[in-house]
Amino acid sequence: KTASLYNKIKDPVMTNLELAMPGVKLTQVYPRKLGDLFAGDQLVITGRYRREVSASPTSQLVVRGNYLGKPRGFEYPVTLSANTKRLGYDFVEKLWATRRIGWLLDQIHLKGTHAELTNEIVRLSQQYGIITPYTSFLADDRVSTSRPVVRARADREMRRLSKTSTGAAGQRAGVMRAELNEAKQVAANMPAPTEEAADAASPKKAEVAMVGNVTAGSYEAGKKDRVSGMRQVGNVAVYQRGKRWIASNAVDVDADKKDKLTVQRVKRFSKEYFEITRLNTVAENRVFASQRAGEELQIALRGQVYLIE
Repeated sequence: KTASLYNKIKDPVMTNLELAMPGVKLTQVYPRKLGDLFAGDQLVITGRYRREVSASPTSQLVVRGNYLGKPRGFEYPVTLSANTKRLGYDFVEKLWATRRIGWLLDQIHLKGTHAELTNEIVRLSQQYGIITPYTSFLADDRVSTSRPVVRARADREMRRLSKTSTGAAGQRAGVMRAELNEAKQVAANMPAPTEEAADAASPKKAEVAMVGNVTAGSYEAGKKDRVSGMRQVGNVAVYQRGKRWIASNAVDVDADKKDKLTVQRVKRFSKEYFEITRLNTVAENRVFASQRAGEELQIALRGQVYLIE
């Protein structure tokens, strides 16, 4: 390992890297400090950008630093899209969210809990299905998805994280944060099983690997801990509550009581069902396709919450 590290760092290609895009505001870029680029290495940088609506969609990606010992900059033409539906790029959002969660957890570990940090971690974890030992309760079908309940549980878990700095638990927490901060790819989504396969596998629940380990045994064995009661369909996390599966964009909706009158109930495979699918994007119809016989699906589409029965 020492020789491998030496071979990697003995040939710095570009040091003190900086990134800019003229006319475009870059925010929430991770890693915060870009560092250096070495021969044969790769830097994966994620962030958000904002440009004026009237501005040109084309810009330049400018990379500056010390190149072979001398200050130098490189420019690359880029085209920016305000919004893209191309499925080939949907992993970028989740990769950015993974990095941001890692940075937020670092802040809690270093400075203690804060409501804004906790709420943002829960929002991103719930939306993108990025589960850690401190947010695994999101996939627990015994825990309500209502916002007050989730916040109270998250506050408790974040206080536990802020006090975890030594011993085996502290080491596992540190490795977990490093995995989030240094993520270069997101886990591949497993295709939803057919209803025949689901029936054959019954009563086994859907499982998703979490980032980090709950137990020392799985950590020492190098195994991923998994959570059940959750499906990952593209960038959409879908959570199980009994026979009902709730998409992340509708977890705050109480379809049985408080919000009952605003939820539109639709029979699966009915005429109305297929009218909805014709308006859906490919990604939205993938969520529809994940529903199995005997299940309900709760999802928000174009400002309306549907319960597919």
